[in-house]
Amino acid sequence: MYNKKSSGLVGENTLQESNGLVENTLQKSAGLRENTLQKSAGVKAKNDLLAAKNLHKKFISLGNQRNKITHELILLIPEIYKKEIYKSYGCANIYEYAARFGGGLSAGVVDKVIKVERKLSEVSCQNLFETVREQGVHKVAMVAFMATKENEKELIKVVENLPKAAVQEYSRERRGKISRAPMKIELDGVMRYQLEKMKHKMRVQSNKEILKRLIQAQFDHFFPGENCEEVEGDGEIAEIVGGRAEAEAVGRGAEAVDSGAKTVVADEAVKKTKKITRYIPKQKRTETLTKTGGRCSSPNCERPATEFHHKNGYAKTKSHDNLVALCGLHHKITHAGMYSEPTKTD
Repeated sequence: MYNKKSSGLVGENTLQESNGLVENTLQKSAGLRENTLQKSAGVKAKNDLLAAKNLHKKFISLGNQRNKITHELILLIPEIYKKEIYKSYGCANIYEYAARFGGGLSAGVVDKVIKVERKLSEVSCQNLFETVREQGVHKVAMVAFMATKENEKELIKVVENLPKAAVQEYSRERRGKISRAPMKIELDGVMRYQLEKMKHKMRVQSNKEILKRLIQAQFDHFFPGENCEEVEGDGEIAEIVGGRAEAEAVGRGAEAVDSGAKTVVADEAVKKTKKITRYIPKQKRTETLTKTGGRCSSPNCERPATEFHHKNGYAKTKSHDNLVALCGLHHKITHAGMYSEPTKTD
């Protein structure tokens, strides 16, 4: 006998199963499409990143090539000037010639290279002048005034191994100029307005005084507890008292020395048994920095100390004794073999 109710249930179940299959298929299809889009986006992002890196590398390469070509051009200027070749090409002087045919070389650069070549020719230091080809005229000009046939090799080493800022510092020290030259600060219109308004608010007339107060406020914020005092007039650096933590660390070191021979012997025993590595212990760094109040150990240098230098060379001694604190520039100069050992803490 035909069961109408049973037939209806079977049809409904079949329809539900069919709808479920369709829904699952749609979900799987949507998931696959989303995964495909994500993979495609990931691949595009990687390709874009690779293209950007390649573009950056190409830009750097072309920049280096441009510098080399410019240096080559500069090296030719003195001879063109001496032989007055520029006159044959309708130029009134070497500056016009360099600007027209040298890719816009400035008069300042032309003047500098002529003076440098003349100075180095007088003392027979042609090899030093040739370093312009790789290093540029500006670095060579910083040491040209002190060049002699005897120190030419040393100056070539300076120019080739030190960055421009370090060459400048080396030059100043050899001329006997200390680093306390006045610092010029350029202010735009907004900054000048703000400065004048603060001067009025704080009832200060001097630009130096207002800057001193502003800098001191920020210094106290970033370096709480550190007090910098300077002797006025003679340019010498007064004793600088470090922060509380540093003072306590130094005090603990002093107490250990004063506690008697037993403590000293025990410390020496620990040193012998403990393996020394290139890592400089925090207490040792603190003691070294406190000797100069956190400043560079180089005489007359007022930069913050950022490097620790082993005067006797760690590779030879495997010891952290005789550490000195240096700024980045004097650390480079010292490691290039162009600087006598710091004497501020001696």
